[in-house]
Amino acid sequence: MSILVFTNARVCYHGTLLPPQSVFVNRSTGFIISPPKTSDYESIDLRNRILAPAFLELQTNGCAGVHFTNYSNDEEYLGNLERVSRWMVKRGVGGWWATVPTVEASVYRKMLAEWRLAAGRTGLFQ
Repeated sequence: MSILVFTNARVCYHGTLLPPQSVFVNRSTGFIISPPKTSDYESIDLRNRILAPAFLELQTNGCAGVHFTNYSNDEEYLGNLERVSRWMVKRGVGGWWATVPTVEASVYRKMLAEWRLAAGRTGLFQ
Protein backbone atom coordinates (compact mmCIF):
# COMPACT_ATOMS: atom_id res chain seq x y z
CA MET A 1 0.00 0.00 0.00
CA SER A 2 1.36 3.42 -0.96
CA ILE A 3 0.92 5.95 1.85
CA LEU A 4 1.15 9.74 1.91
CA VAL A 5 1.30 11.62 5.21
CA PHE A 6 0.54 15.30 5.63
CA THR A 7 2.37 16.59 8.70
CA ASN A 8 1.50 19.75 10.64
CA ALA A 9 -1.96 19.76 9.05
CA ARG A 10 -4.88 21.69 10.51
CA VAL A 11 -8.10 19.70 10.12
CA CYS A 12 -11.65 20.93 10.68
CA TYR A 13 -13.57 18.34 12.69
CA HIS A 14 -17.25 18.96 13.51
CA GLY A 15 -16.79 22.70 13.04
CA THR A 16 -13.62 22.99 15.12
CA LEU A 17 -10.18 23.62 13.66
CA LEU A 18 -7.91 21.11 15.40
CA PRO A 19 -4.25 21.72 16.34
CA PRO A 20 -1.66 20.65 13.74
CA GLN A 21 -1.42 16.88 13.34
CA SER A 22 -0.34 14.18 10.89
CA VAL A 23 -2.93 12.83 8.45
CA PHE A 24 -2.19 9.53 6.68
CA VAL A 25 -3.75 8.83 3.28
CA ASN A 26 -3.87 5.58 1.33
CA ARG A 27 -2.87 6.70 -2.17
CA SER A 28 -4.71 3.82 -3.81
CA THR A 29 -8.10 4.64 -2.28
CA GLY A 30 -7.71 8.29 -1.27
CA PHE A 31 -9.02 7.37 2.18
CA ILE A 32 -7.63 8.73 5.44
CA ILE A 33 -6.21 5.82 7.43
CA SER A 34 -4.83 5.14 10.91
CA PRO A 35 -1.09 5.69 11.31
CA PRO A 36 0.66 2.65 9.81
CA LYS A 37 3.17 0.51 11.66
CA THR A 38 5.69 1.11 8.86
CA SER A 39 7.60 4.31 8.24
CA ASP A 40 7.73 3.70 4.49
CA TYR A 41 5.68 6.66 3.24
CA GLU A 42 6.05 10.02 1.55
CA SER A 43 5.67 13.05 3.82
CA ILE A 44 4.50 16.58 3.00
CA ASP A 45 4.81 19.28 5.68
CA LEU A 46 1.79 21.59 5.45
CA ARG A 47 3.36 24.05 7.92
CA ASN A 48 0.14 24.71 9.84
CA ARG A 49 -2.05 25.07 6.73
CA ILE A 50 -5.58 23.69 6.61
CA LEU A 51 -6.14 20.33 4.94
CA ALA A 52 -9.67 20.15 3.57
CA PRO A 53 -11.57 18.56 0.70
CA ALA A 54 -12.62 21.02 -1.99
CA PHE A 55 -13.94 21.29 -5.52
CA LEU A 56 -11.94 22.65 -8.46
CA GLU A 57 -13.61 25.11 -10.80
CA LEU A 58 -12.11 24.35 -14.18
CA GLN A 59 -13.60 27.19 -16.18
CA THR A 60 -15.06 30.49 -15.09
CA ASN A 61 -15.40 33.82 -16.84
CA GLY A 62 -16.04 35.45 -13.47
CA CYS A 63 -18.37 35.44 -10.49
CA ALA A 64 -19.33 37.49 -7.45
CA GLY A 65 -19.98 40.49 -9.70
CA VAL A 66 -16.56 40.21 -11.37
CA HIS A 67 -15.96 39.42 -15.03
CA PHE A 68 -12.34 38.67 -15.85
CA THR A 69 -12.38 40.68 -19.09
CA ASN A 70 -13.21 43.89 -17.21
CA TYR A 71 -9.83 45.48 -16.55
CA SER A 72 -9.58 49.10 -15.43
CA ASN A 73 -6.42 49.26 -13.30
CA ASP A 74 -4.00 46.96 -11.48
CA GLU A 75 -5.20 47.60 -7.94
CA GLU A 76 -8.88 47.09 -8.74
CA TYR A 77 -8.21 43.96 -10.80
CA LEU A 78 -6.09 42.39 -8.06
CA GLY A 79 -8.81 43.21 -5.52
CA ASN A 80 -11.36 41.52 -7.78
CA LEU A 81 -9.22 38.36 -8.03
CA GLU A 82 -9.03 38.25 -4.24
CA ARG A 83 -12.79 38.79 -3.96
CA VAL A 84 -13.46 35.91 -6.36
CA SER A 85 -11.10 33.65 -4.39
CA ARG A 86 -12.86 34.43 -1.11
CA TRP A 87 -16.27 33.94 -2.73
CA MET A 88 -15.23 30.59 -4.21
CA VAL A 89 -13.72 29.13 -1.05
CA LYS A 90 -16.90 29.93 0.93
CA ARG A 91 -18.70 27.65 -1.52
CA GLY A 92 -16.27 24.74 -1.24
CA VAL A 93 -14.08 25.60 -4.21
CA GLY A 94 -10.40 25.28 -3.32
CA GLY A 95 -8.94 26.17 -6.71
CA TRP A 96 -10.13 27.81 -9.90
CA TRP A 97 -9.01 28.67 -13.40
CA ALA A 98 -9.98 31.98 -14.93
CA THR A 99 -11.19 31.95 -18.51
CA VAL A 100 -10.70 35.18 -20.41
CA PRO A 101 -12.69 35.48 -23.62
CA THR A 102 -11.12 37.46 -26.43
CA VAL A 103 -9.47 40.68 -25.27
CA GLU A 104 -6.77 42.91 -26.75
CA ALA A 105 -3.24 41.49 -26.31
CA SER A 106 -2.14 44.53 -24.27
CA VAL A 107 -5.03 44.02 -21.81
CA TYR A 108 -4.32 40.29 -21.61
CA ARG A 109 -0.67 40.98 -20.67
CA LYS A 110 -1.83 43.28 -17.85
CA MET A 111 -4.24 40.61 -16.59
CA LEU A 112 -1.49 37.96 -16.60
CA ALA A 113 0.75 40.23 -14.55
CA GLU A 114 -1.99 40.59 -11.93
CA TRP A 115 -2.62 36.83 -11.84
CA ARG A 116 1.10 36.27 -11.20
CA LEU A 117 1.06 38.85 -8.41
CA ALA A 118 -2.09 37.35 -6.89
CA ALA A 119 -0.59 33.85 -7.06
CA GLY A 120 2.26 34.99 -4.83
CA ARG A 121 0.03 36.27 -2.04
CA THR A 122 -0.08 33.91 0.91
CA GLY A 123 -3.29 32.00 1.43
CA LEU A 124 -5.25 33.14 -1.60
CA PHE A 125 -3.95 31.20 -4.56
CA GLN A 126 -1.86 28.40 -3.11
